[in-house]
Amino acid sequence: MSSVEWPSLLSRLIAKEVNFKWRLGSKVIVPTVGLISKLWMQCLNSSHVQNRVVLLDTLAKHYKNKDKRPLITISNHSSCLDDPLIWGVLIPMKWQLNAGRHRWSAAAQEICFTNVLYSMFFAMGKTFPIIRGKGLYQPAMDYALNLLKDGQWIHFFPEGKVVMRNKEIDSLRSPRLETHVNVSEDIDCEVKPSYDLKWGLARLLLDHVFNDNTYPEVEVLPFYHLGMDDILPTQEPYIPRVNKRTTFYIREDGPIVVNRNFLSELMDDISSLSSKDKRIKIMRFFESEMNSLKVKAIEIHNNLENIVNIKH
Repeated sequence: MSSVEWPSLLSRLIAKEVNFKWRLGSKVIVPTVGLISKLWMQCLNSSHVQNRVVLLDTLAKHYKNKDKRPLITISNHSSCLDDPLIWGVLIPMKWQLNAGRHRWSAAAQEICFTNVLYSMFFAMGKTFPIIRGKGLYQPAMDYALNLLKDGQWIHFFPEGKVVMRNKEIDSLRSPRLETHVNVSEDIDCEVKPSYDLKWGLARLLLDHVFNDNTYPEVEVLPFYHLGMDDILPTQEPYIPRVNKRTTFYIREDGPIVVNRNFLSELMDDISSLSSKDKRIKIMRFFESEMNSLKVKAIEIHNNLENIVNIKH
């Protein structure tokens, strides 16, 4: 079947327009998938999380704050099961059981929203469909902007796709990282060998900060993970595996507060820059943050691997 058109099926999923059936389904699907993820990641595999308390404190503050402060988490994307499995590691049991406090996430329409059944399942799992190649101003991006205005938590993979890691480079303690911000507005541009971030995050931040008069700032918390492509390989056979090890490194300094002051400091004479130049500067900043986290994650991951090898 062809993909279910957005937003014909899912247009009533925000705030007061959410219907009873969706709420009920979400209260079943989100905890069920969360518990399976936790079982798979913590019982059948092992994980190390650096600075986990930073994420938990950020989430606690986010849901305690009555001002509906919007929150975005971002990470690299190395496996088709990154979401939901990473939350099986990062989110405690009490959060897994509360669908209302779980993240929203974007998903590829051509994979997750191909028919009504899949669409309802993933929608109840708090995902919304991104149409590759439709650019920055497609309905799904407007939907994400509305979620921010409603003070929701959204997780993004700013690479926009699963990116296979060079494990030979990752085996080095201090790798030299190439960086490259995608300067095309096409969400589904060709794969490049360097670290590549799309512009969607920049568009949301700019639109929210400069157009939302209620709470014109967003907290963005980056983290980096390694080993997810061992649990679900990116090459055939695509069979989930056990007895693998993952490492997560969460930004030690906590979330980055993106507001008008932050953007003005990031950009010289912001008023004179084009929309394109603003997006490039924002994504270069987050690219630098992600690469810094990657270096630290690789060092910890390799040190833990050496400890395991010594024990054996």
